[in-house]
Parts: sequence; structure tokens; C-alpha cells
Amino acid sequence: MRRLICIAVIAVVSVAALGSYNATWQYDSPSPIVFEPTLAANGSVFFATADAKLRALTPQGMKAWTVNPGGQVISPIVYQDGVLYFACSNQSICAYSKAGNVVWKTKLNINALAPLAMSADGRLFFRTEDGDLYCLRAQDGALLWHFNLGYQVGPPSIGHDGTIYIAAQNYVNAINPKTGNVIWRKNFFNFSNVPIVFDQYDDLFYNRGGILDVYDVDGKFMWEAKDDAGELILLQQTTPIIYGDMLIAAEKGGGNIDAFDVSTGSIIWSFSDVNSDWSVAAKSPMAIDRNGTVVYCDGSKVIAWFDGVSGTFYGYMPSEGLGKAANLIWHNNTKGEVVIRSGGNSASLVAYSVPAGPAGGPWSQNYGSAERTLRRDDAPLVTITSPAAGSVITGSFTVQISASDDYSLKPLHLYLNNTEVASSTTSYLTWSANSSVFQDGAYTLTAIAADSAGNQGADSIDVTFSNPTPVYGISSGSPTFTWLRNGVDKKYQVSIARDANFASIITKSSKKGKRWRKMTSWTPGKKKWKKVVDAANASTASQVTFYWKAVGKKGGLVVSKAFVLDKTM
Repeated sequence: MRRLICIAVIAVVSVAALGSYNATWQYDSPSPIVFEPTLAANGSVFFATADAKLRALTPQGMKAWTVNPGGQVISPIVYQDGVLYFACSNQSICAYSKAGNVVWKTKLNINALAPLAMSADGRLFFRTEDGDLYCLRAQDGALLWHFNLGYQVGPPSIGHDGTIYIAAQNYVNAINPKTGNVIWRKNFFNFSNVPIVFDQYDDLFYNRGGILDVYDVDGKFMWEAKDDAGELILLQQTTPIIYGDMLIAAEKGGGNIDAFDVSTGSIIWSFSDVNSDWSVAAKSPMAIDRNGTVVYCDGSKVIAWFDGVSGTFYGYMPSEGLGKAANLIWHNNTKGEVVIRSGGNSASLVAYSVPAGPAGGPWSQNYGSAERTLRRDDAPLVTITSPAAGSVITGSFTVQISASDDYSLKPLHLYLNNTEVASSTTSYLTWSANSSVFQDGAYTLTAIAADSAGNQGADSIDVTFSNPTPVYGISSGSPTFTWLRNGVDKKYQVSIARDANFASIITKSSKKGKRWRKMTSWTPGKKKWKKVVDAANASTASQVTFYWKAVGKKGGLVVSKAFVLDKTM
């Protein structure tokens, strides 16, 4: 059997952890919002409005800029490598920078139909009102080729090798992206205006009027979505979720959600069977984070989420008005954010924080739903090769990471808990440190990489730092106290006390007029160290324990540790 049931990146997510779904901002638009917003990895939001404007928000939901592209935006915005691509009602395709500046405009003399498909190597594909399929070079908007497919043409989707799959009447065509030549043409029996999606084996999932048919990469029929009694299941005509070896889709009417094995079509779970006390009402596209948590707007003014692996319902919260599609991004690499188009006449955007970023693939789901890139694009494979998971580390250690991607790998990032400690622009990362500069205890090392579509791959291990309390001779001079930046501050303060609660501080790193100092290490001067020595001499014990802590100006406590002065040394 060529397939195994495996979910690529699964983590156990507790209901308590999901409590972090909190509203972070709301933006009330001056005009109704058309299409779902498009999101950048830093949290910036791009969207079009009914008054023929292209708009952007900061990651905090504040207005960044507004431009007039010369007509109404008539397609979802595709975002790749800092450029926004969209179709305009003035019969043109436009490219704008993320700062709102024109990169190029290509006149077509006919309107394009939504959505646009962007390849990883910089080709833009779309259909037009007369049934033509176009290919433009994304770099400059130059026309590479176009030809007519017929009077009824569906949205283009891009397979793993770049092949374009597109419906035309009752047929699906596989097209060479470089030449526009048809590789094969097969009768799929009904036209579909729902984008074709792919699993990690390049199987094609084709929604024809709510009937889901599955074909292999050569167009050979594999299976059709049916229930346990062999009856056809009618699905919503929206893009389903591909997660590992599961396809998750809402049934017609949105009253149930099913998970199918991509190989056989067997039902892994049905939402109504797993949850008897919640009606899903999922009528809009869903999104899934890398922990396997599905988030969606349920059509009754709430945003809800459930476990995509088991179908178990987690919880919900009210949204601001009737929500549309859930648009999920990773934000600051270690957490996520979901943005929904909501409110009366779809005139608001609301952002919620979520525990994790989007799933990696095989379908590009970052920056929103699949309509953003319309291609199969696997997440990077990221592996922490050392240290070993569960290691107890004393003193110096080195973290080694490797990463690979099917298209273009973006920089690697390494986090210690939620603080970034290193990054690399290559497919390898090495970071060396000494565990003695950290508080003893359990830590999580997380390596994260993204690709040009925004898909995110990650690997995490747990380690423990355990270091003996250092002992200094009373006459050996002052030691150096060292710590790492907390990712927030540049300025810190160190205090030394006789007690662990720092109720009575002996000395501080402060200088006159400088409570906070730019430093990540501090060696007490002679006068300040003499105060510590005097406190040791006042004790009858031969070994006296002291405590020191480093505090960031904004982030607070960085590290709190002990040391011993030995009066016999």
C-alpha cells in the first residue's frame, strides 16, 4: 500500500490552551470589504473595498495606507515576496508593493475572473470572461502565453511540479505552465467553479456541484465521497482543508463536517457523531493551524474551533456580526492570528489571537484560505538534529538544525521557549550557548522555517538546564554575571541580595542617573563587591549563599540565580 495514514505535525492541544483565542483588534471600514483580507507574516492586512480602493492595515489593525488602483478590485489579493497581485475592473492585472506603490499594470482589454493562481517560480495564471487562460510573468507583468479553453472555464490550480489543472465545461485539462500546451484532457462529467486542491501525492480533489470526486495525477478516477451506506455526500461548494492524509469538508448546508481518508475516501470522523451538543453551521471556508485545530465562522455570529484530527469540538466565541471565511496566519513565528471579514455589510475586520500558526501543507493555507496562491506547496521540513530530545544539559551546548523545501526556503528561526535566539538565511543553523546563563529548569527549543507561499514547518524538543551553584572564593574578586537578551529589552538591571525574595538588596548594577544599562553581563566594581564580601563576613557560616537577578526594563525578570562565597578559599 503506497500510503500511510500520517498527520504531518500533530500536537495535543488542551482546551485550556485554546482559551487564548482572544480578540486583538477590530477595524471598521469606511466601505464594505470585497473578498477576504490577505495577510502578511508580520500581521499586516491588505484588502479591497466597494468604493474601488485598495487598503492596508498595520499588524495592530490601524490604517496604514489607501490607494486607488483605477477601478474596482475584482479578485482576491495574492501576496508573494512582498508584492500584491489582483485583477481590476478596468480590464487590467495589477501588482502593488506592500507599501502601496505600483509595481506594474498589464492591460488585457477584457476582465479577468477570480481567483488568480501564483506559481512558486513567479508565474501568474488566470482565466478571462471569454474563456481564455492567461500566463503572465509576475516580475514585470509580461504576457507569456494565452489560449482559449471554451465558454465555461474554472479557476486554475497549480500542482506540485507546476502543472496547471483547470476545468473547462465537463473536462479538466492538465497544462504545461511554460508553454501552455495541454498534457492531458479528461472528462470529469460536470463543470466545477471550485478550485481543484491536491494532497501530498498530487491527487486531485474535484468538487462538481457538491459531489467530491478524486483523481490521481494522471486523471484516473479513484473515489467519490459517500457515507457508510454508500450514498453520495453533498458538500459545500467551498475549498476543503487538506491536513496530512485527511481531507476535511463541510456538508451542503453546513450542518455537518466530515474527515475523509485521502487514499480510500473512508470517513475518519463526522462532526455530528463526535459532538452531539453543537451544530456546526459551517458555510464558509475553514482554516487549520499546525496543531491541527480548525477554526471557522459558523454562520450564526460566532467563531468556533475544533480538533481536526478527531473532530472534537473545543469552543466558540461571539464575533462582530455575521462572519465570513476564516483567514489564518502565523504571526511572530510562534503564534498565530485569525482575521475574519465581519459586521454589517461586511464592513469590519476582526483579529483573534490563536495558539499556533497555519498548517504547512500540502495546500498553501497561509495568508488566508487556499484562494491566495492556488497551488500545492509543501511546508518546509525542519529537523533539530542536536541536542537529543529530553537531554539534561549542563554548561556549554550546541543546537544544530537542518531544513529543506520543495520550492524556496525562507530564513530559519530558533526559539528558546518563545524568545528568538538565532536565525539563518541558509538551510542550516548552528547556535552555541552555555546553559549556566539561564534559569535552571525545563525549556522548549523550537525551529521554524517558512517558504515563499508562507507555509510553515517546525520542529520542537524539550530539554532541561541543570547547573551546579557556582562557588567563589571570598578573596578571588568579583565574578561576571551573564544572561541572554529576553527578546524585548536592550537595557537591564542586576540586583544582589542575601535572600531569594530580594527583600533586602545588598547592591545593584545601577550607576548615578542610570538605573537601566545596555548590557547582557555585569561585573560588580570593587566598592559594590565589597558590600557583598562584608555581608558574607557578617555571617558565622564558612559558606554563604547569595542571590542575583537580571531584570529587563520592559520585559521584567530574565534570570534569578544563586552563588556561594566560600570564606575558606
